[in-house]
Amino acid sequence: MAKPEYLTGHRGILTIVNIMQTIGKKTNLSVDQVLGKAREFFDGKFGLEISDESPDCCVEFRNDIGFVNVSVEKTENRNEVTLRSREYERLARLFIQKL
Repeated sequence: MAKPEYLTGHRGILTIVNIMQTIGKKTNLSVDQVLGKAREFFDGKFGLEISDESPDCCVEFRNDIGFVNVSVEKTENRNEVTLRSREYERLARLFIQKL
């Protein structure tokens, strides 16, 4: 999990700011396969719902607590999968390990 960053805010009050985590992996799976697996893993689970989607590259799951963004970039040999997350870093790592 990303370590929180501590800031001193107004009147010396300590504020914790969570940092977004980005992880990636190369895969032989197609864009459709990766996005399908992401929908199966995240959608409607853990309080996350699809908030944005583009069938040719990415899908984002979000709630009031945080988000997970899954994007796939086509390359010549293997596709590059990138996950950006806030508050769901452990689940993002688990998903990318299962690919």
